[in-house]
Amino acid sequence: MMDIKIIKAIRAQMYENDALTGSLSNGTLTIGGTGRIPICWGTKFFPFTQIVIGAGVTKVNEAGVGGTPSVIGHLYLTSIEVENTNPLYASENGVLFNKEKTKLLLCPRGKSGSYTIPNSVECIDGEAFQHCNNLTSIIIPNSVKVIYGWSFARCHGLTSIIIPNGVEHIYRNSFSYCTNLSSVITSSSIKSIDLGAFYGCPSLTSITIQNPVPIKIYKSFEKKTYVLKVPTESVECYRRKYAWMESVRFESIERAL
Repeated sequence: MMDIKIIKAIRAQMYENDALTGSLSNGTLTIGGTGRIPICWGTKFFPFTQIVIGAGVTKVNEAGVGGTPSVIGHLYLTSIEVENTNPLYASENGVLFNKEKTKLLLCPRGKSGSYTIPNSVECIDGEAFQHCNNLTSIIIPNSVKVIYGWSFARCHGLTSIIIPNGVEHIYRNSFSYCTNLSSVITSSSIKSIDLGAFYGCPSLTSITIQNPVPIKIYKSFEKKTYVLKVPTESVECYRRKYAWMESVRFESIERAL
């Protein structure tokens, strides 16, 4: 009976000329056939914790799943697996990547504990970790160069994050609404913090910025008092550049990254 419901949901949202199939067994939803997985399948009716993406799946709509009931944005999903013969996608430790594992596409929302991103990853896709409330630690390797907007938004279990050397921009809303985030350390490669990057983070009161050249800050925080810790030799430069930011106080640190 459950397979019939899944098939109906697939057919209702399936793209023209696609021929996907679906089956559910012991909490695992397997998507076979050929075609693109739609964003919305009404998955709240399907009690699964793991999804298996078949070899014939040509597109997974991982972008935009944060606010929609996407099949791979399912809040109880703990693992995403991909058949080895799929030419476009891969998985490792239950997380979805492109085939080369250079781009992290989606971490399942139900994943918990600590997670270390593989050293092959160069890019973290937008919304990749959004709503991963049960993750308490995410380690980003030095191989990562790009972290897109909303990547870590609403990760309520996250308490600290270190942005590795090589990342130049913290894009829009990257860490917004991480309500328990209290510590952020960036490397000397950071050049800008975009609009709303740390908006809605009530526990965050200080951010370490190790670039001696004053970076660009675009209304990245809420209007409350913040301490920005910057290299000792650059404190006065930062103060002059951001004299208009009345809610920000600058303190000196010794550079480490």
